[in-house]
Amino acid sequence: MAGTIPYMAPELLRGAPANVRSDLYAAGAVLYEMAAGRRLFRECSGTVLISAILEKNPVPPRTYNRRISAGLERIILRALDKEPQRRYQSSRELHNDLARLGTRLPSVAQRGYRLWTLLLDRVLPD
Repeated sequence: MAGTIPYMAPELLRGAPANVRSDLYAAGAVLYEMAAGRRLFRECSGTVLISAILEKNPVPPRTYNRRISAGLERIILRALDKEPQRRYQSSRELHNDLARLGTRLPSVAQRGYRLWTLLLDRVLPD
């Protein structure tokens, strides 16, 4: 098993091979951290952190940052779903939802979303 534990999908921690959906979980963890200003699970010990990833539901990011839109929160939580089948199935799906959300944001925030979606296109190709 190779990876940075706070960003690893539950199925990877159970020994399943990496795939697009596990990469999208990691993208969701990064989005969570960017939006909430804190890591998804803050446990420090490896075994306690792994247990949290496997068993705990994420605290909604709006708990920590009320400026996060309900739409962005939905996107983040879908990317972090413990069940890979309920997560985004491709980076294109995640990109499209972020792009749709970005069209309703002020111009400064739109630039951030555009940069993020460009990054998704390059790092997580379908």
